[in-house]
Formats: sequence, structure tokens, C-alpha cells
Amino acid sequence: MSSQEQTQQESDSLFSGLFSILLSSGFSAALAIAITEATGEEERIPELLQQDKTPLIFMTRMDSKVDDKICLPLEGTVWDQGDPNRPKIPASTHPNCRCFWIKAITGQNLGQF
Repeated sequence: MSSQEQTQQESDSLFSGLFSILLSSGFSAALAIAITEATGEEERIPELLQQDKTPLIFMTRMDSKVDDKICLPLEGTVWDQGDPNRPKIPASTHPNCRCFWIKAITGQNLGQF
């Protein structure tokens, strides 16, 4: 197996693994698919885990009220919980922001911080 095939297989495994975690955490299938697809940075999750860090996923409410200049570009981005550059919701976003953090491994909604 080539390294490119192995990388694709690992990516597919991570995709299905995250989807399974979200489903088992009580997310609907549609929301679990949306969250999994939104994590375009999913390759960062195993990298952060290997560094003993806590990966978080920035999530919006995925509706028409989402700020398209501030929050929408952050949708699905992966951050280390301890990263000083990680956006703080709502301090780094905007007043009345409804975005939240999801723990990448468990799918737990951590709210805003």
C-alpha cells in the first residue's frame, strides 16, 4: 500500500470514527454528517492528540443568523484548547454570538469560552 493510499485510509477511518462518536453522543445523523464534513481540518485532530493536547472544533448554529464575516469562516476549524490564539467565544467573535466548542474526540458540546 502506498503512503497516499494509507493516508486516505486513515482519513476515511477518522471521518467514520468522528461520525460514530457524534452519533453515540446523541447527535442526529444529519447533524453528525454536517459536523464531520465541516471538519476540513480533521488531520489536525490526531496531530494534536499525539502532542497530548485537547482538540476542539469551532461550531456555528448552521443557520441564516450565523455571521458570515466572523463566525462562518471559523466553522469546523480545529484548535488546541490551550492555544492562546484560539478564538474566545464571544470575546473574539461578536456580542450575542451563538457559536460553541465541541470536544473533537467525544463530540461533547463545551459551550462558549
